Amino acid sequence: NLEGCGQASCADHGGLILNKGRVNFEHTKLFKGAANKGGAIYNYGIFNDVEMGLVEIKYSLIQDNNAANGAVLYSEYPSFSLTNSVIRNNTTTSTNSASVFSAKIFPVDDVKNLTAGTANIVSSTFLKNTGTLIKIIDGTVLNNLTIVDTNGTALYFDAPNDAAYLGNSIILNNKKDCEFASADKTLFQNSLVGTTCGQGDVQFPNEVWSNSKIFAHAQNESEGKCLNLKEDSVIVDCTLGYGGHSSHILKEIKKGFLFAFDQDDEAIKSSRNRLKSVGS
Repeated sequence: NLEGCGQASCADHGGLILNKGRVNFEHTKLFKGAANKGGAIYNYGIFNDVEMGLVEIKYSLIQDNNAANGAVLYSEYPSFSLTNSVIRNNTTTSTNSASVFSAKIFPVDDVKNLTAGTANIVSSTFLKNTGTLIKIIDGTVLNNLTIVDTNGTALYFDAPNDAAYLGNSIILNNKKDCEFASADKTLFQNSLVGTTCGQGDVQFPNEVWSNSKIFAHAQNESEGKCLNLKEDSVIVDCTLGYGGHSSHILKEIKKGFLFAFDQDDEAIKSSRNRLKSVGS
């Protein structure tokens, strides 16, 4: 775990980490960082005339970080990867920034030749963050995300060079789900979205959700105790991951059964010990 200083500001740049190289985080909690730029992480762009900062985060929790600009990550260029993680309760205060923020794009000719993006945000959950959450610029790829309960604008689209992508995601129940710059050309498709996001791509359009109730919770809360669990319940978890949900379920069904599945062998191995410590 990396915990911040516990003050209103820990640094001007990078409340937890100031990166000038290549840094990788796995199974890490980054929390309570505070800075002007990069509450948790500040990622340098080109330095020493040749090197490019790169941040890679997976299977991690990023929580309770604060910044004027980039509460989660302030990157001088879109040079990062954020996958299989939970990002929650972070606050960005500047209206011209976002919690995941890239300040500049790469030269346009380079960006147009990208096939997979230089910044990837994949298979992650964003929950109860404050301020604009993610600024999507050219070179950014977002896929398989759940973004809910943002107290602000969840996604700001500003990719005029037709080199950004968002798909297969859920963007709902945010104060404002989507906002678009006038020249944006992000390919946006096959997602479940609120009305401010629109239908996106014509060939594979978004599904626009207009109902008032989204979550199974009685009060339509995005998190909370499942009201239907009983001691002898039989539960199937089809997306085991690292056992977070399943471990809580096991605590409730002491006389029941849990069957859990996942395609990720690494996740299965990691969750096995976690679940054994809870129940059999």
